[in-house]
Amino acid sequence: MNWWKNVVVYQIYPKSFKDTNNDGIGDLKGIEEKIPYLNQLGVGAIWISPFFLSPMVDNGYDVQDYKKINPIFGTMEDFDNLKKTCDKYNIKIIVDFVANHTSDKHEWFQKALKNEEKYKDYYVFTKDPIWEKKSVFGGEAWEKINNDEYYLHSFAVNQPDLNWENPNVRKEFKEIMNFWIDKGIGGVRFDVIDDIGKNLDRDLIKKGIYIDIEKLHSFVKEWRKESKWNQEDLLTVGESWDSSTDKAILYTNPERKELAMVFGFEHIMSNWNNKPKWEADKLDLVKYKKIISKWQKEIHNNGWLALFMSNHDLPRMISNFGDEKYRIESGKALALVLHMLQGTPFIYQGEEIGMLNCKFNNLEEHDDIEIHQMYESIKKEDSNYTKEKHLQYVAKMNRDNARTPMQWNEDLNAGFTNGKPWLKINENYKEINVEDALKDSNSLFYWYQKLINFRKDLTNPISNVIINGDFELIDSENEKIFAYKRQYNNEELIVISNWSSDKVEFKFNKENIILNNYDYINDNLLEPWQSILIFIKK
Repeated sequence: MNWWKNVVVYQIYPKSFKDTNNDGIGDLKGIEEKIPYLNQLGVGAIWISPFFLSPMVDNGYDVQDYKKINPIFGTMEDFDNLKKTCDKYNIKIIVDFVANHTSDKHEWFQKALKNEEKYKDYYVFTKDPIWEKKSVFGGEAWEKINNDEYYLHSFAVNQPDLNWENPNVRKEFKEIMNFWIDKGIGGVRFDVIDDIGKNLDRDLIKKGIYIDIEKLHSFVKEWRKESKWNQEDLLTVGESWDSSTDKAILYTNPERKELAMVFGFEHIMSNWNNKPKWEADKLDLVKYKKIISKWQKEIHNNGWLALFMSNHDLPRMISNFGDEKYRIESGKALALVLHMLQGTPFIYQGEEIGMLNCKFNNLEEHDDIEIHQMYESIKKEDSNYTKEKHLQYVAKMNRDNARTPMQWNEDLNAGFTNGKPWLKINENYKEINVEDALKDSNSLFYWYQKLINFRKDLTNPISNVIINGDFELIDSENEKIFAYKRQYNNEELIVISNWSSDKVEFKFNKENIILNNYDYINDNLLEPWQSILIFIKK
């Protein structure tokens, strides 16, 4: 069995995790300092968002050099020391590769701008823009650089898209992969992996076909086959916003020798209803459950999934899917439903203590380029649009909610730094922090610890059911209860979770309950956000 099937991965946003030199920015030494904490939680791997050399226009997702450490995070020696500490605790490191684009400060792009023939073809230049598509961050996706030439940027203007049809680009990334494998990494997360297979055929683009699936998968197969990746049991996960179950199987079916798993976002976007994420509707639980069921059933025995409800691009999990008034209860409910599914769970930093969305008082407090560029884009079309209105518009779904510094204790700046934090500290840090969570045996932290141990302890029959069992929804049309069962051989796990702030009648057997987020259980009545786990050995 692949090592990553029975572990839980913890995502670290390094800029916001722990600062050790008091410059207000988290660093690699800060991550190393907290590895014992993550070991106590029980995780088997950490995914670190990009820490490569970068101008930080998009907080590291604009890479200037893939083989150098950004000085704000430390040095290569710091990385090596982090790796040694992780090895001590048997925790693997997952690095974050941005392969669709680079920074405009990257040597390749700078040489392309000087019309060096080799590097000009590393990017997508044209005199006749053919991609009638807006940038993800707002505005046009083509940037004019002189009187007659444009380059493509699917994201910020400072993030020019690479041309993966160029074999030299593919060779560069094979070498980058080998470099980090030689450093001892345990895996790679591939940012917006779908986009490397972009299609530039005018006729197809007019039909809305922007991704060439066949080309995309040939690139991934080649990358794996012709690098050291093929020799290692790496956790490789692709971010695939456009993924369907069919596409996920293409990526993750072991026989195809591509990725280990994918992040699929259909459940995340279930309440967007073809609207901007900022205008998301209230969660439709019936719809959400059916999406989860579809992915669990169709991927079963055909691939593998990355399980998540939050990350650095999404609002805080409880603020998005739970109820802040029932922070602990809903946090436990959401976690139980997620962690008992088949796949590899990903915890985003602070999720294990129930961190919430942050209230920003003005637009200037925000750092995220998406927020600011969107404001400028809307303002151009509506002169009456105000900063105050924009602040309200992006409040719930903005990415800075997830990026506020980690809340370690009640001390100055939540124990994150003794300097000035690069981003606002959530004002609730005196009520929500790691130090208090570790003192409380009923905290979210220890609930997560239990869920992780269920999965990783292969001597426990529960682990076999979690890793190998099939999936079946219970009462699929119930608008408040998320219930399902997992079965493997003669053993069965049943999850019953009230995803509402109401008391809900629901028939269940009180026998064989092994986990309950309340200290009592009623007859066929669940308290707000009450969730139970039942294990039956037949």
